[in-house]
Amino acid sequence: MIQEDEFPLLGVEEIASCLQECDFNGATVDTIRKPSVDTIIPLYEEIVDLYLNITVDHYLPAGSEINDEVGMRMCTLNAICDRFFKNIGVSDFNMLDLCRPDFERTRRLLSAVVNYARFRDERIFDCTDLIHKMSDLSDIFVTRFNEFNLLRKQNTEIEAELGDLDNINEETSNDLSRLEAESNEMIEKLKDLEQTKSALLVQQDAYKLEKRTLLTQLESLSFQIVELESKRDKFAEMSTTDMQDLTNSINNLSRILTERQADLTDLKSKQTNLESTFQTMKRVIDEICALLKILTTVLQPTFNKEIATFETRQKVNNTVARLDTFMNESVLSKRNALQAKIVERETNGDIVEKELRQRIKVDQEVIDQLEETYVNDICTRDRATEEDIQKNIIEGIVNATEEQIRRAKDEHQREIDLVNQKYEELVTQVEVYVKMLTSRLK
Repeated sequence: MIQEDEFPLLGVEEIASCLQECDFNGATVDTIRKPSVDTIIPLYEEIVDLYLNITVDHYLPAGSEINDEVGMRMCTLNAICDRFFKNIGVSDFNMLDLCRPDFERTRRLLSAVVNYARFRDERIFDCTDLIHKMSDLSDIFVTRFNEFNLLRKQNTEIEAELGDLDNINEETSNDLSRLEAESNEMIEKLKDLEQTKSALLVQQDAYKLEKRTLLTQLESLSFQIVELESKRDKFAEMSTTDMQDLTNSINNLSRILTERQADLTDLKSKQTNLESTFQTMKRVIDEICALLKILTTVLQPTFNKEIATFETRQKVNNTVARLDTFMNESVLSKRNALQAKIVERETNGDIVEKELRQRIKVDQEVIDQLEETYVNDICTRDRATEEDIQKNIIEGIVNATEEQIRRAKDEHQREIDLVNQKYEELVTQVEVYVKMLTSRLK
């Protein structure tokens, strides 16, 4: 039984165009129509490198001498391609597709790759907005982190200036102690900010991990949707079987059965004619024997006539024996053959009629069952799956992600405002302190 693929078999020009749009420049019309080892292996290596992020050189042992490096590369590429094509719906990829590629197999495999590329582009397009938002948040975080480092640097410079001022004037020791306490407090706050930054980094990593998990789940659900749609199409095709073809087949078989019955009637009539001819010949032979018997007993009293009669009777007996032999070997054999043919044709006619009726009954039951399964099960499950994906998964993920982003923005903004406020207070206090020192020195 030939396995039917769940993806459409595309034309050569369409395959080449789609693969070249995906930056596979080696996929040309000539390469696909006349595949060879030199052209198909680099194309498969580019495909698995793009979609699996795996290269053959990664699995080869580095720095070791391999006697059969080409064979090792072929085996490694075969294993990688087998896993990739199983993921996209082709389960019979083998080494012959690399060593001896042919047009039909290559066309089928590249059709599967094009189908997967289209599906992947559609799903990645759905996540573009989320990726852009994440990129914007990352840029904002980097900017705030740079501002934080600048504040810490300025704080360090202020601490150095305070140390110099402490050495110049011992009278301001109390003020300097107070400023040192405030500086220590600021240091503690800066430590808190660093802890907050670490927590934000941890939350960012958790967010990235959760995003990857959600994308994986979304891709899995998309595969399930594609499989369900494929099964639905198959059931739809099976449920739309042409009843006109079945009716024409039934009419043809009925016509053949009628012809066989007419032939049977003709053979029976021929058999009846042969039997009547055989009976007529038998009566003639019996009459001849009776006549010869009368001749031998009544009309030939003499010895010579008796001898002649005996010879004649012997000849007649030989003739009768030959006639009997002829009847037994020819007529009876033909009769038996005709009877066997009649029985065989009657049996064949009954078997054909019985098989035809059983086939019509089974086909009708399968059609009814498929229609009922499609209406009651497949359609309901498709609608329920689409509604569940739309309501519970996609909307829930988007809302939860937006809520997390909004909370992270608000919390980050509050922290930035707090740092700015403390910085302004610190600058104000330093200015007051500098003015006070200047006035005292004067």
